[in-house]
Amino acid sequence: MLFDFYLYNMMLLRLMKTNSLIVKFTLGLLVIFSISCELKHAEPLRIAENYLNDNNIDSAQYYFELALNEDSNNFSALNQLAEIHFKKVQVGKAFEYLKKSVQIDSTDALIHLKIAEINVFLGKYQDVFSNVNKALRINERMPSAYFMKGVAYKYIGDTVKAISSFKTAIEVDHDFYPVYYELGLLLTLQNDSTGIEYYKNGVEIKPGDMDLLMSLAWSYQQFGRINDSEDCYRKLLIKSPNHELGLFNYAVLKHQLNQNDTALILVNKLLKSHPADKKSIQFKKVLQSNLIE
Repeated sequence: MLFDFYLYNMMLLRLMKTNSLIVKFTLGLLVIFSISCELKHAEPLRIAENYLNDNNIDSAQYYFELALNEDSNNFSALNQLAEIHFKKVQVGKAFEYLKKSVQIDSTDALIHLKIAEINVFLGKYQDVFSNVNKALRINERMPSAYFMKGVAYKYIGDTVKAISSFKTAIEVDHDFYPVYYELGLLLTLQNDSTGIEYYKNGVEIKPGDMDLLMSLAWSYQQFGRINDSEDCYRKLLIKSPNHELGLFNYAVLKHQLNQNDTALILVNKLLKSHPADKKSIQFKKVLQSNLIE
């Protein structure tokens, strides 16, 4: 009898374990099914982002569109498609996606800023100011917003407000280096030598940017600081031997110093990599004429 009771208990325990395993297995299947559904929903977006990381724009676009077909309010897909179409210079399509993004979330400052960027491209500068101001009401610490405002002011010819906006951008973020291009250029063109300092700051922040280094050399050149200018050009051409504008501007400087033989060497080097450059061809003729004389 005791043995029967023992067997009964053992059978009961085994049954309980078996039931527990069945429950666990069933729950496991439910979890797997749930994850599978989530992955299926997220998969086009994930695949699109992977393609985007690999710079495969067309494939990324296809999967972002697939994600949008599954969920027409997919905020990430809308914004990425807007960016892709903007890069393809399909501005109208980009604008449509951004308008829908704003309807979904009007509190995203970056969306307003992207619309402002499109309006810069379209030359609708009043709309640029309107959208930038919307972005700044959401987040006033956006250097890119002040930068965009400065670009719009520059294009409408208001240099004073452009410079003011650019300066505000670097007050917000000293390392926002695109501003240094603009301030260096505008101030140099106004015969204000502080343009040199802005270019220098830009080069310190972004030492690998050869265009900034070339711009600094050009700015020194405009203010007659020949030794500093030549030093920058030499550094530039060591780091980037075929820098087109650097070669041309340095040749111009050498011509101004009446060193036409050196200028001709620089122009010939430029024409070797850009044989159809009309400006360089014409300049070469001038240099050859001077050397003959």
